[in-house]
Amino acid sequence: MQALAMPYEVQVTVFPDGVCLACELVEDVYNFSSSYIANCDNLLTEQQKAALDDLQARLDEIARTPDYECWNNDAIRNSQAWNDARELAKQALNCFGWSVEAPPHR
Repeated sequence: MQALAMPYEVQVTVFPDGVCLACELVEDVYNFSSSYIANCDNLLTEQQKAALDDLQARLDEIARTPDYECWNNDAIRNSQAWNDARELAKQALNCFGWSVEAPPHR
């Protein structure tokens, strides 16, 4: 989620060369959300659940549009849909009390 919350210029530095940025950003959120919910559902507040649900729903919407195209970073850089997803990721991080900062490089 931290990677998604970052500006495009940071996002491209987080993942190794040769990976699809769109796929990595979306899969990171899906993997985290599904694992966290499966293991900590009883610990989540309604606000935290809503933040994860909203973020996943937005990424689902993006995945059904031309803004989600493997190996094409133009939409990630320029589209309002990806900017909205960044903002939702920031909101989710804040709901959990986690810092909005770049994750370690992979």
